[in-house]
Amino acid sequence: MAKVVSLGIHIADVLGRPVGAVPAGQGLAILEEIRLTVAGTAAGTSVDLAKLGMDVYAVGALGQDALGDFVVSTMKGYGIHTEGLAREEGGADVGDDAPHPPQR
Repeated sequence: MAKVVSLGIHIADVLGRPVGAVPAGQGLAILEEIRLTVAGTAAGTSVDLAKLGMDVYAVGALGQDALGDFVVSTMKGYGIHTEGLAREEGGADVGDDAPHPPQR
């Protein structure tokens, strides 16, 4: 099994779908699904590489909060080595909320 080091950004993304249009002002939209995922140039790539059978070692920093816990536990669930992740007090781990348009 090939060993890979993934160094970089480790965040969580909030995905909502489907979004036909972003409501103006303080308007509301009803979503069918809201999902939390591991993301960032390193964390997302680490998960994909682990799914392909690579032995992945993650290196980076993320917050000591519930979202940081989610990122680490999800990565561990895919067999990713997370010992190289530094947990920082007061760090923020959400990258963005990503609206997804309806599938056609």
